[in-house]
Amino acid sequence: PVIGTQFTMEIGNLPASAGFVFTAQGFSNTTWNGNPLPFDLSAFGVTGCSLEVSADTLLGVVVTTGIAQFGFPIPNIPALMNVAYYTQAFVPDAAAPNGFGGMSRAGRGLFGS
Repeated sequence: PVIGTQFTMEIGNLPASAGFVFTAQGFSNTTWNGNPLPFDLSAFGVTGCSLEVSADTLLGVVVTTGIAQFGFPIPNIPALMNVAYYTQAFVPDAAAPNGFGGMSRAGRGLFGS
């Protein structure tokens, strides 16, 4: 992601039944709300999955033909240079072993110019 531009992300290879995904975006992959990351989601029925990013912002994204695309403008603020940004998605999927879905792996970006 480059400061002063529009940043667009894409989550692909989604199940045909997925009409939307939930995304978490944040500035840490080590802690969130005072809790260490990754956070095991087994207690919530998502066995084998972990929250790997701080969920500073949550966003629902519509899926079109197996792809969810979203983004945001990055302000042209030099203080953002070399700041890490993390994102992860929860994908609802009735065909998943738990009957409701799972987490993607986390993605990481580093703001630059």
